[in-house]
Amino acid sequence: DWHFSLSHCRDWAAAILSNRHAVGIDVETISNKVERVAYKFLEPGELAFLDLQQLHLHLTLCWCAKEAIYKWYGEGGIDFRGNMRLEPFALLKAGHINARFIKDGQTWPLHLQYVRYNLFCVVWVAEQS
Repeated sequence: DWHFSLSHCRDWAAAILSNRHAVGIDVETISNKVERVAYKFLEPGELAFLDLQQLHLHLTLCWCAKEAIYKWYGEGGIDFRGNMRLEPFALLKAGHINARFIKDGQTWPLHLQYVRYNLFCVVWVAEQS
């Protein structure tokens, strides 16, 4: 019983595999495209903690985090704004993002990790489901 998640973007591919935990991963190019749809996947409290000096990076990491959570959950039917909450996080070369997944009256705390390399971000989660 293996859990796995895959992602790709341009020439990059990312994979995560676990025999113990549900997993999710996403890789994306840092760009301004995510700014146009931020209101669709971030709720007001999340928009409030964004670093405006590095907006595209921060938004891309938020999008990657929510995509990784979506893949971790694995059952679809998820509202990125309503079922996922990201806590404020520092913009580093590699770091952590704390989040909560909320569904059917239950809340799961999640601890995501990320790295950025040149124009790419990779975010993953490996937690018990």
